[in-house]
Amino acid sequence: MNKLLIYCSLLILISCQQKEEDWQVVIPKDGSGPIARHECSFISAGDKFYLLGGRGKKPVDIFDPTTGKWTKGALPPMDIHHFQAVHYNGFIIVVGAMTGEYPYEQPLANILIYEPAADRWQLGDLIPEERRRGAGGTVVWKDAIYWVGGIKNGHMNGNVSYLDRYDFKTRIWTVLPSAPQARDHFQAVVVNNNLYVVGGRRTSGPYGVFENVIEEVEFFDFSKQKWQVAATKLPYPRAGSAVVANGDEIWIAGGERPQDNFASNRVDVYSTTSNAWTSMVPLPKGRHGTGMIARDKQIYLTAGCFKKGDRPELGDLITISPDR
Repeated sequence: MNKLLIYCSLLILISCQQKEEDWQVVIPKDGSGPIARHECSFISAGDKFYLLGGRGKKPVDIFDPTTGKWTKGALPPMDIHHFQAVHYNGFIIVVGAMTGEYPYEQPLANILIYEPAADRWQLGDLIPEERRRGAGGTVVWKDAIYWVGGIKNGHMNGNVSYLDRYDFKTRIWTVLPSAPQARDHFQAVVVNNNLYVVGGRRTSGPYGVFENVIEEVEFFDFSKQKWQVAATKLPYPRAGSAVVANGDEIWIAGGERPQDNFASNRVDVYSTTSNAWTSMVPLPKGRHGTGMIARDKQIYLTAGCFKKGDRPELGDLITISPDR
């Protein structure tokens, strides 16, 4: 009888252990870690990862994947949230951040620049007043920022389908063809010369903040300067998800849905070559309002919010191998 109990206990223990293909929690040996935050951005620049922004004025958290340690960087000049940072020529660029408190947050009037080498923030060029908004998607393509979608008036109204280009060399803004539909609270990526927008919603406050999630995947062909709608839809529509390109694939993790009280732990992968979706190993804990990094055959995810809305904020770092 005792041998049987021991055998059964071993089986239970083995079944509860993490498998190689599961998400793994990265625990620094020195006890360092990021400040818990959400509505932030997580980006790779040079040989380090940078966690920026989030509700409330928070310093930059810097992760070195070689040493596995976190260090602190400078505070931004104001609180910044609801943005997708990009990296260009040694600088981290923030376009379309919000500042202020819910639900009447206001978009920043300027581009905001963080210089990792000097650990310094500075204001960049003005954003055309009529194009200012937050919670849109931002990418870099051939010496220019492409900025799509967003919302003009916090979490109340003003969803847009705008597409704008900011040329780093000429410092000129150009209005491009708008996307097929307005959306906010999403992230954009570039795969094979196309700008993809995945997830998001049309936020409408005060009572429809989480409603109107979007299932269509749209992409802008840089060579044709034209928008198209992908052949297949997002199988589990949600907003506030983390999105990253990994080769020909697009990963989307977490997010918020109107019918759920807690953030989603779902992970879906879209193949841009086969137009097929695959459901992946779910996150160990659901979250929304953060970003993902694909680097060195690993996917990294940190921060975010566990519940729909703004509490509790998370500060863990998790990783998974995208090979399967």
